[in-house]
Amino acid sequence: MEKGQLAVVNINEDESTKQPSYPSTLQSALAVLLYGFLSVSMIFCNKLVMNTFEFPYSNVMILMQMIFSVLVLDLLKSMGYVTYPGVQLRYIKKVLPIAVAYCMNVAVALAALRDLNVPMYNCLKRLATPTVMVAEWLILKKVPSTKVRIAVSLIVAGAILAGAGDLDFDVSVYVLALSSCVIQAIYLVWANKANLEADLNSFGLLYYSSVLSVPFLLAFVLVTGELTDSLQYPYWTSLSFQAALWTALIQGAALNFALFYCTLTTSALTTTIVGQLKVIFSTTLGFFVFGGSRITAFSIAGVILNSTGGYYYAMVKLAEKSQKKA
Repeated sequence: MEKGQLAVVNINEDESTKQPSYPSTLQSALAVLLYGFLSVSMIFCNKLVMNTFEFPYSNVMILMQMIFSVLVLDLLKSMGYVTYPGVQLRYIKKVLPIAVAYCMNVAVALAALRDLNVPMYNCLKRLATPTVMVAEWLILKKVPSTKVRIAVSLIVAGAILAGAGDLDFDVSVYVLALSSCVIQAIYLVWANKANLEADLNSFGLLYYSSVLSVPFLLAFVLVTGELTDSLQYPYWTSLSFQAALWTALIQGAALNFALFYCTLTTSALTTTIVGQLKVIFSTTLGFFVFGGSRITAFSIAGVILNSTGGYYYAMVKLAEKSQKKA
């Protein structure tokens, strides 16, 4: 999962009456493996549904994922694993604009993934980081450190270099991917400025965003006829298609919990490193699966430079966060 996604949750525990329990090495290892596996497989499972099974209805797929996520969050809340405020009008008013941006980001990103090879998708999605940095500077007046600017420069240079070597270059698809970065920046900066996580916690914000996205997505797929067209899809009764579709839905909901669980049982540093390694692994694997990507010296150099910048950025931000807490 990339930086900025929501995966922190409050646990209902009375700290004064319970002794701290520390996860075993096995628990920590399983948490790392679970998060790493889901992070990588989520991308390829979505590609499997949209490309291999030729299911082009990405907005219908997002609508299903949103509904499924809401149901899973409700289930986890009823079981006491997570906690967040119930539906309240004051939260709806605050979250509604952010929910629209969140919905648009997911929709545009999935459409870009459908038409991009995985290596270029990962490279271009990393451009959300410099976009957020610029937005925070303009809106929140946050000035990034020199190390952050260096890391961001590596990310941007790598993306440009990889794009120059992309033999499957398509302007419209690149515009989709870059639009996703801009929308994600708006979503993250807006959420930060509104300080919603202080009121809702991250799972609460995810829940509200998903709930409020459903009506917009439903209206969109009805007006455009995408829902009607999807019902004519010939492989709905195929067991293999159903298995791929439900795997994608389950993974979408499970990934947020896996990120939380990995952080809880290990550390933010371990989770960040796993997050960066999964991007490198999925990028490398993406050169060879789903039709692969035609490899050039520019594309290889660009991906390496982009990945290096992403890893360096994550380490710098963690170090800065640790210094603030000290």
